[in-house]
Amino acid sequence: TTTRSFCTLLVVASMQPQNSGYVRPTGTLPIPQNAAEYRELLRQVLTCMDNDTRPLVENTVVRSLRDPATAFLLVDIINEASTDDPMSPGIRQLAAVLLRKRVLTLWRGIGLEEQQQLKSILLNQMGTEPVRLVRFAIAHVLCVIARVELRDGWPELMDALYAASQAPSVEHRELACVLVHSLARTIADETGDAGRAAAVRNVQLAGSVLIAGLSDSEGAVRTAALKAADALVPGLAGKGAAKRGIVDEL
Repeated sequence: TTTRSFCTLLVVASMQPQNSGYVRPTGTLPIPQNAAEYRELLRQVLTCMDNDTRPLVENTVVRSLRDPATAFLLVDIINEASTDDPMSPGIRQLAAVLLRKRVLTLWRGIGLEEQQQLKSILLNQMGTEPVRLVRFAIAHVLCVIARVELRDGWPELMDALYAASQAPSVEHRELACVLVHSLARTIADETGDAGRAAAVRNVQLAGSVLIAGLSDSEGAVRTAALKAADALVPGLAGKGAAKRGIVDEL
């Protein structure tokens, strides 16, 4: 049921009004005004089996994603402490999936200070999140943000990846390598406002993550590191001495 709910909602969220086959639901539900209301809306997405009500619920989520303030509601839900509610992990994962789908659109509607706040909250939550599916969903949100933020300077992200690569948790070490793989092209990008110095630092930290990963005692971490190295190294060919040094180490 959860998988079908995710797929259905994401298909609806990506549809445009002109698409043939899309019938706009009749009637509306109120758009949530706080995290508690939004959490209950997401709960309905995951549990509603009524064919008349489900389109209204999904349409309400889609309409809410047009408002930049929704980014904060989704982050509040993602950041909630684990509870005895068996639906909590699924609700928080869905909140992260929706944020990933719309974060760049919502990002343009909020101020720089608010952007910094959201980035800090998500980084902290990724480091402490106990549920694997939620943790990876948060990581995917950070990847999307990083593709526009890292090249202009976001040192905290690479610091967080390096810290994760040194963590006692196998899953956090694996996640650090997975993120380097996802961000391989962005990490070495010198075209942003932060320029070459930031790119060199990013590459050096990414290299440290992968060097640690390739020698990790856990096979899952080594595999993730190998895939990340395979994605990162080609982009460093013919670049400066600092980047070539990382290639030699790898």
